[in-house]
Amino acid sequence: MNQTPKPTEAEVAQWFARIERGPLTPDEERRFTEWRAEPANEDALGEMERAVTALDPHAEDLLAESFEEELHALSEGSAERRSPWPFAAVAATVVLAASAIFFSLPSTPEPLEPTRYATRIGAQRTVTLDDASVMTLNTGTAVEVALTDDARMVTLDEGEVFFNVERDPSRIFTVDTDHGRVTVIGTSFNVRQTGPETHVSVLSGTVEVSPEGRSPVTLIAGEAVMFRADGEAVLPVRFDANALLSWRGGRLVFDAAPLGEVVEELNRYFVTQIRLGDDLGAEEVVTGTFTLDSQETAVRGISVALGLDVERVPGGIILSRPVSED
Repeated sequence: MNQTPKPTEAEVAQWFARIERGPLTPDEERRFTEWRAEPANEDALGEMERAVTALDPHAEDLLAESFEEELHALSEGSAERRSPWPFAAVAATVVLAASAIFFSLPSTPEPLEPTRYATRIGAQRTVTLDDASVMTLNTGTAVEVALTDDARMVTLDEGEVFFNVERDPSRIFTVDTDHGRVTVIGTSFNVRQTGPETHVSVLSGTVEVSPEGRSPVTLIAGEAVMFRADGEAVLPVRFDANALLSWRGGRLVFDAAPLGEVVEELNRYFVTQIRLGDDLGAEEVVTGTFTLDSQETAVRGISVALGLDVERVPGGIILSRPVSED
């Protein structure tokens, strides 16, 4: 049985260096997707992310300066000297050093006195941490934060948080949910824990996701994953950032979304719950933008678009098909 050879340090460093420089071109994204499809490559990329996390700020600066020097030298040289991977040798050297540092690190200290932040249903809250990282808590969210000299640790008990993490290679930033851990150095990403699932979406930088009982997965900007405690396969997908994060602007955006999904999402923001009548299937499709400051407006928009009746009952709202007059 043939085994896929392990990637070289330079090969992994090439991809990591390219990702750090910014968004991939369509051709690079295609080749990167093919490359990371091999489990050995995915594992190696995650190991390098953890190794670079262990570097101190001076090593990070040295790496960045070396990249710039390589780029300048190539731009001054002949076309024959140019390579699509100008940073391989430099990145590979730093990665080897980072790997040695990583495996000698002590275990993450336990948080001593975590600070708890929470929002009620329908509320949002922005918190700036002592390290200058910013958390935006969505509706019905509860988190605990512990910052030490060696690490920055967040536990998401429930709800959804958008993180804009201040870069600090000397202190990794982790987010724990019931289903696994998210690890970053400095980036912006969204984490949502709902019932049996955790959803992670990356807007910038790289993020390592470690589901319970499964190998880590490295995400780049524009990628998202959903993972569960039952060990279901974790596969990165592309996502619509405008729709996913529209809640930060006080609205929800849906594009051909099932009615049941729309109702479930709206119910996160209001105490009065919307229900579907027995005669109404959840597969009805909804497209539109709803503001989060008025449940009445959202319900009216759905009922008009789909031609539904609205019945208000104690503690709830029922959407149903009009009764036919025979």
